[in-house]
Amino acid sequence: EWVQFNSHLHNKQTTMKIHDIFIEWKESARKWHPNQTWVTTKQGMGVLDSLFNPISLLVYLFPDNPFKVVWANLRRPKNWESPIAGTLEMKATSSKSKSGDDNSLTIRAEFEWDYEPSINQYRKQQPAEIWNVTFTAASISSNSSINKNTGKNHTENSTATPHTTTMRVQDGGAQVYIDDQRVTTEPTAEYIIGPEYVNLYSMFINLIQSDCRCYVDETTPRIIQEILECAEWTDSNEEYNIMLDE
Repeated sequence: EWVQFNSHLHNKQTTMKIHDIFIEWKESARKWHPNQTWVTTKQGMGVLDSLFNPISLLVYLFPDNPFKVVWANLRRPKNWESPIAGTLEMKATSSKSKSGDDNSLTIRAEFEWDYEPSINQYRKQQPAEIWNVTFTAASISSNSSINKNTGKNHTENSTATPHTTTMRVQDGGAQVYIDDQRVTTEPTAEYIIGPEYVNLYSMFINLIQSDCRCYVDETTPRIIQEILECAEWTDSNEEYNIMLDE
């Protein structure tokens, strides 16, 4: 709806197309996984556990776009087997695109589990968590005219500067901003992940009541596994302790 609205807003001969998605997912493992040493093991997957959230959102929004990991960099603390931070790039191309059409999406991500604004001086003015996904769409303009000989519509590509618009899904989905203007009306919950779990258990109830045996997303775990397999690793000399002092 956001893309369609901007297409009509700009002019009737403009089509908006999403071409870039940026995931910024940063939080503190000490806050959200205190004393849970399993997350530091290989099986625990570390910070990639949190990436299930934004990647599953993209898989849901773009079911016809196969995702492919282009590259990934992962950072691992001295006392961890799993990653605590990283960056990556993915590509997604629509299986419905015509031959020669560039319908690919570029997805970039920055993610951290050692994001500590409360104790890091240069981050003190930043939010306690950053759970954002930003979509960027640009116009594909064309000049249309009717060919007098054939009666068919003729299209020529325009050299006009593309119109660009962004939509940012913030606070894990609680807020939406279009071109930095907030369009949601309800405030983010004080316990930020509370509504997520209410909706999750409501979904469980609906599945049970509808006699649906299961609802499985096989794509997101495959992408996470692909990130682990293709990533370049950086081993830090610093330790990160998630055990809280009693």
